[in-house]
Amino acid sequence: MNLELKKRMFSLAISVLGVFISFVVYSCASDEYELPDNEIAHRKDLKTTRSITMDDKLTAIAESDEFIDFLISAKQLIEKVDAYKASLNKNELVDYNVEDILENVNIENELNHLKESRNNLHANTLFSELNEIERFDLFNDYTSVECSLLKTREEGGKEDDCYRKLQDGYKKAQTLYEVYLSCCETEDLINCAREAIKVRDNARERADYEYVICMGV
Repeated sequence: MNLELKKRMFSLAISVLGVFISFVVYSCASDEYELPDNEIAHRKDLKTTRSITMDDKLTAIAESDEFIDFLISAKQLIEKVDAYKASLNKNELVDYNVEDILENVNIENELNHLKESRNNLHANTLFSELNEIERFDLFNDYTSVECSLLKTREEGGKEDDCYRKLQDGYKKAQTLYEVYLSCCETEDLINCAREAIKVRDNARERADYEYVICMGV
């Protein structure tokens, strides 16, 4: 075999090896090549099933008596606090703090109801399996909160957009309040209520501030 023939044979071998390596790399990197169509479909269905399973779990909790009773007790507490706050004049509101309200408002019945409903909710197996993020999703996506704001006269436009953002902010504030109450493990519910109300008030104040900025007032 002459030198020229050896060079051509060597080049051909290199080309074949390159094609083979490319084929192997592509095969290893491609799930579509590695897996049959029915296995790919199965994996996609499995992901969908997992998502549906969580949705079903949250729906089941949201429709349970324990969850509904907890929402009622949390709402009764905050409504009593808000009613007292609404009775304050402007000067009193300047010095407003949660501690003063809880000292001046008789919320013993509301706290007892909240304690009982919270314990019952924690006894719900499905709810006890949720982490804090999943609890937030539960309270945020599967409950509704009424907003005491007047609807803007314009549909669409800047005012309507700012109003929706304000509603969303108030909704988030209520969600944070409910999640905090549900996650608080201590038996000292007065401290739980105090901190939960502070969390809600701070979130509402933030929503009010962002609404003013949005409106350019």
